[in-house]
Amino acid sequence: MSVTPLRIYPEVTQLGAALDTLLSDESEIYLITDSHVAAHCLPGLIEHSAACRHADILEVEPGEGSKSPEIAAHCWNHLAEAGATRHAKLVCLGGGVVTDLGGFIASTYKRGIPFVLLPTSLMAMADAAIGGKTGIDLGAAKNVVGTFARAEAVLVCPEWLASLPQREWESGLAEMLKHGLVANRAHWNTLLALGPGPAIPAELLETTAAIKLDICKADPWETGPRRLLNFGHTFGHALESTLLAAGKPIPHGHCIAAGMQAETILSANCGLLPREEADTIVQALMNLFAAPPEGWPTFDALEPFFHFDKKRTSRTTLNFTLLRATGEGIWDQEMEIEEACRAWTALISA
Repeated sequence: MSVTPLRIYPEVTQLGAALDTLLSDESEIYLITDSHVAAHCLPGLIEHSAACRHADILEVEPGEGSKSPEIAAHCWNHLAEAGATRHAKLVCLGGGVVTDLGGFIASTYKRGIPFVLLPTSLMAMADAAIGGKTGIDLGAAKNVVGTFARAEAVLVCPEWLASLPQREWESGLAEMLKHGLVANRAHWNTLLALGPGPAIPAELLETTAAIKLDICKADPWETGPRRLLNFGHTFGHALESTLLAAGKPIPHGHCIAAGMQAETILSANCGLLPREEADTIVQALMNLFAAPPEGWPTFDALEPFFHFDKKRTSRTTLNFTLLRATGEGIWDQEMEIEEACRAWTALISA
């Protein structure tokens, strides 16, 4: 499976024109979005895209709760009741939840219909919409059901970031920082020098997308090097699921940032990463991503959710991507659960 590159348009006017060219021969156009994006981004898109003015719109609630089998079934039923054929096309306008959910719906409805991604959050532009992964959650367990599916196009307009809340901008920044930590030290250093969001230079979006695309092109099915992109996610997904189950969800990127800190500590504990370098990375992430006022949950609270980790190959160990240096990750590092506990405990005790 090849992966779809990003096309970046400075203004919605240009993106709308590009989308109309892409959809010029389509008669069955559906558009999925959430209510927040429908209020802030959809009107401008409809103004500048004739195709979207005639689209059948599916609207879901914002937030991780919409990445569920129930919402997916609702969307499938909507398409079926509207008479959508295998020639229908689904436009996915939104953040990571909408691009994950919309891609999953499109890749499974009638065994797959074409879809286009229009990411509106930094998380989606920098990560979720890139690389051909789709997915939904099972309860609090993240991305347990999903597909590898190639979007027909990924069209990005940084103008949409102006309406992004600060915490959501930070969430996307976390994934960009991850790309730097596992594969490009210069990108990491450049991102650390950024001022507060939500604006971000288009060239940084291009760089972070290029890093991920290069990794995904080399390993589209995630059998090897693509696992570099899992850095921070073994702890991060367990943390996100724990907080979701407790009714205290926080943005995905904040969980990944905490996961990157714990996995950096683990990298040092097992002798891969010099301790001083690990301390520098952890402190930089702590400066950008504060722990919640009540602190992070204990390892015991996280542990049940490690069982849902797709990378796990043993009941007695956990599989991590770790760091050998800033800008150099290493995947498939099996660690005893006790070692993971020691790293997490060190982080939440700091």
